[in-house]
Amino acid sequence: LTVFSHYAPLLGKQRDGKLGAQPLKNFTRFKVGLDRGADPLTDEPVTSPGDFGVTILDTITMYDKANIDTLDFPTTAQQFRGTIEHELSHALLEPLITTGGGTMIQKFADDMPFWDGSAGAEAPPTAYAGKTAQEDLAESMMFFFEDPKDLQTRCPERFAWIKTNLGAVLGSEHMKTINEGTF
Repeated sequence: LTVFSHYAPLLGKQRDGKLGAQPLKNFTRFKVGLDRGADPLTDEPVTSPGDFGVTILDTITMYDKANIDTLDFPTTAQQFRGTIEHELSHALLEPLITTGGGTMIQKFADDMPFWDGSAGAEAPPTAYAGKTAQEDLAESMMFFFEDPKDLQTRCPERFAWIKTNLGAVLGSEHMKTINEGTF
């Protein structure tokens, strides 16, 4: 419930009609991930975030590994919430239309100097986030909700971008904490 409250203004009846139809239709669970080379029969620690969850079109699929391993956070509960926040970012934030007419993910990629190869640009928050702008935004959102202080310290440009560009469409309780600096 905490995770979904972060994205509440983009979900269901709370979604502003000006944002268009809600792109997320299904939220599913599988016992194992689909990453090639991953052995779902063992309890080996996860080495790829793809073992935790995936978003394809209008469906988010969470894998059980997301609730028993840690990768980015000290507890499994925090990692599980973070994975859902990551996947919700793919489903709900990337396709948002900006005032300029492009998508939010296009704006993010255009606004982050890292994605045009600028020397000295702020690096994404994780190695996985360095794969694509989509993963960068999703990982940044995960830290924005689960450890905003860390994101603000390590990736101040991303923290500020999220606050400025997405603050109005995110849950008011978390944004109140962010805006007051009480995180």
